[in-house]
Amino acid sequence: MRTLRYGNRGPMVEFLQNLLKILGFLNGNIDGIFGNQTRNAVINFQRAFGLNPDGIVGPLTWRALMPYINGGLGFIIPTNISYSYSILQINLNSLKRLYPFLEISSAGKSILGNNIPVIKIGNGSNEVFYSGAIHANVCIN
Repeated sequence: MRTLRYGNRGPMVEFLQNLLKILGFLNGNIDGIFGNQTRNAVINFQRAFGLNPDGIVGPLTWRALMPYINGGLGFIIPTNISYSYSILQINLNSLKRLYPFLEISSAGKSILGNNIPVIKIGNGSNEVFYSGAIHANVCIN
């Protein structure tokens, strides 16, 4: 997971803000801007989890958030934030950890060069194909 800090913008910041809001650390809006409110929420989260309260979301802070990313909040896929291919990958990895019987593969490449994921559920004789493509051009500071 990419390190996030004050000044960053984009869907990954929204993803972080959504987690912090659900966990009760962020009172502000989910706006995709890592400003003072988000920094303070990260610091409060870090203090609560015994981490160095530096306001930077690096590997240790992501590790502390991982149980909540992986379904510890009762859901995996947030539906109230912008989406990017990175968030899609996080969600697919979380689903695979919770449901090891899932088979995740690729149906090819999108026009942006990203894998188009396919999730196989079960092994019956009938096939059902659901498809969704993510195409995003996101500016990340």
